[in-house]
Amino acid sequence: MSNEPLFICPRCGAMSHHPTDAAEGYCGRCHDWTRLSTGVYDDGAGGLHIVAGELLREKGYADTPENRETVDRMARRLFADLMDQADG
Repeated sequence: MSNEPLFICPRCGAMSHHPTDAAEGYCGRCHDWTRLSTGVYDDGAGGLHIVAGELLREKGYADTPENRETVDRMARRLFADLMDQADG
């Protein structure tokens, strides 16, 4: 069994090895759910944390560095488009 945490809270940094915490995005320290959807978590400060591996697995893609880079590029493009709409 790995010592790697299954879930790290994007708000407080608490680590959990419990599979249910990872699946639901629940933080025992914050006593709150942080998961908005698969691979997307609320940081409690107006930001989002994107977990590329979760998004890829949910959609049936391999969790490779290339696919993670694609997720990152797409998220950045979406953010830039949203900012352009807000400015325009």
